[in-house]
Amino acid sequence: MCHFRDPGYPHKEDFESGTIAAAFGGVTTVFDMRTRSRPSAPPKRSPPSHKMAAEKAHVDFGLYAVLGEDTIANVPG
Repeated sequence: MCHFRDPGYPHKEDFESGTIAAAFGGVTTVFDMRTRSRPSAPPKRSPPSHKMAAEKAHVDFGLYAVLGEDTIANVPG
């Protein structure tokens, strides 16, 4: 599991730099869990787009997400 900063703070780390580092370390699959921008802030509820991650990733990946009443509409039927 990792905490890429993409989208939001890609200057710190993004899917490209994070997955390149994983590959150099021998890791072939990562699971990105969204981080809080500040310790007091609620966790971000939407994962980065799969397309954006797929365009940048150098290893296999999965995306964690939080679903709730305000985000369930983001799940396709």
